[in-house]
Amino acid sequence: MMELSMNSKLAMRLLLMLVIFLLALSLPRLVAAQESEELEAPPERARPQVDCVEAARGLRMQRRFSEAEKTARACTEEQQGNPDAWVELARALAAQGNSEEALTWVDKALLDYPDSNDLKLLKARLLAWTDQLDAARKLLETLPEDLYERPEAMRLRADILLWDDSFDEAIEWYNRYDEADPDNPLVLYKRAMAHRGAGDDSKALEDLAKSCEIAPEATNACKAHEGIAEDSYPKLYANILYGYSRIINRLDGWRLRGDVGSELSRNLTLMGTWEWLHRPFFDHRAADWRFNAWGDYKFDSGLFFKAGGGFAIDPIFSPKWNALVEAGWSFEYFQASARYWHIEFPDESNEVLNANAEIYIKPYMFELRYFMTFSDDGDPVAHSGLGRAFYFFSNLTQFYIGGGGGGKSDYLEPRDINSESHWLVTAGFRYMLTSHHRLLIAVTQRHDSAGTQNYDQTEVLGGYEFRL
Repeated sequence: MMELSMNSKLAMRLLLMLVIFLLALSLPRLVAAQESEELEAPPERARPQVDCVEAARGLRMQRRFSEAEKTARACTEEQQGNPDAWVELARALAAQGNSEEALTWVDKALLDYPDSNDLKLLKARLLAWTDQLDAARKLLETLPEDLYERPEAMRLRADILLWDDSFDEAIEWYNRYDEADPDNPLVLYKRAMAHRGAGDDSKALEDLAKSCEIAPEATNACKAHEGIAEDSYPKLYANILYGYSRIINRLDGWRLRGDVGSELSRNLTLMGTWEWLHRPFFDHRAADWRFNAWGDYKFDSGLFFKAGGGFAIDPIFSPKWNALVEAGWSFEYFQASARYWHIEFPDESNEVLNANAEIYIKPYMFELRYFMTFSDDGDPVAHSGLGRAFYFFSNLTQFYIGGGGGGKSDYLEPRDINSESHWLVTAGFRYMLTSHHRLLIAVTQRHDSAGTQNYDQTEVLGGYEFRL
């Protein structure tokens, strides 16, 4: 028994030693695996806390205005001592068109933060957006002068002056901003609008050209530059036209014509023309020189008056002199006028009453003219009419086609011969090469009758116009 007990103890010792030996072998592997897992596991990074004001501002800059409003409302609760949270809430509301509500929140915020200049600047902008320009200007005048060292404050003051039509003052503040932040395309565009309002189109065009060059997609500067270039004053015109005419069974003829004029302002236009005509007259050629001038004044109400006249030097087939007065009214899509016109030929005089109508349906214009002529010959009254249809590719590029007929009455200028009856068809095209240069071409087929004399005339007129 004793020997069995000793064998049993020995067996237990051997088993224990075997377990210890196996544990000793596996322990380094467990430690290595644990160290490997610790090395491979990425360190846990601390997530930065984003300020709620910055979060609201970021959402607003991304044009996620409703989310910006929600974030800013929560921020006013989280940071009750931060006026910037109220500023962001008001800006988010204003961006959604709720300027009145935004102004209410700004007023509430100013009760708690009366010294916040940012709130006061925002209130001034909101007052302007709600058509309270006087209040906005008075508020800006109460702010400390050193605040206007900040570019955004300069820009806001300039904007409000521009919206209030105080163009000269607005230009001064935009100039100050331009010194602090040169060549901002939006500020250049707004300063151009101020120059335009002040009547200085040349400086407006300079600023628009620079804004268009810097950031053509950021503003409407490119389009505005084109529009002002076309509408700027004074506008100067000069054109010269050469026409070749062929009269069936007779000699050829030609004319040389020049026009010089100016739109001195939005209301007043002056124009002068001269013509040298060389054409068949019975069995030989003859030439006439004639000169015309007229002026046109348009009131802002739409009422306009036109007056002018002309003469010829020793005329053979042209009027000795002519004079006209015209009055009319322009509406958005319609214009109507009436003209009295005296045309004095060498052998008789004509008194012309002329009714005109123009209808505008973009990109078309329709022109209708009726003439009733009283003369001192055996046929005292004659009637005629003219109609033309225009298609405008742009303000300065157009195509027209038309026709007319009747007695001896004239259309747009004194006739070459004092015809007793006539008919004609005409077409023309004016093409704008640039805003300063245009090409013109017109073709007219005309039949005139004077006693036993009949004239079938085809005329091709080509020219060039320079606009400054």
